[in-house]
Amino acid sequence: GNADTRAQALKAISRLSCDGGRDVAAALVNDEAPEVRWTAIDVLVRCGSPAFEETMTRLLSDPETNVQVAAAGALLAGPDKGEKGRKVRKGRKGKSRRR
Repeated sequence: GNADTRAQALKAISRLSCDGGRDVAAALVNDEAPEVRWTAIDVLVRCGSPAFEETMTRLLSDPETNVQVAAAGALLAGPDKGEKGRKVRKGRKGKSRRR
């Protein structure tokens, strides 16, 4: 399927339920498309995950720089544990930033 569709679906699921979003995001951190992996990181930051630190540490070795940066930022910030929190968002030129 289309990577943008997968990323949008993940965002929608996580808005409805952090439990559902967390489960889908945990699977999609291994997606072939970097934008889907990046979206999965965003969801795991907002929703938390029992394997948060392990997952983000593994993504530090991702072949895509933007995914590495998002994972590093996630490790520094830590998960929000399901609370509505800041999102990691792409800024200009594909760089991650906090808002």
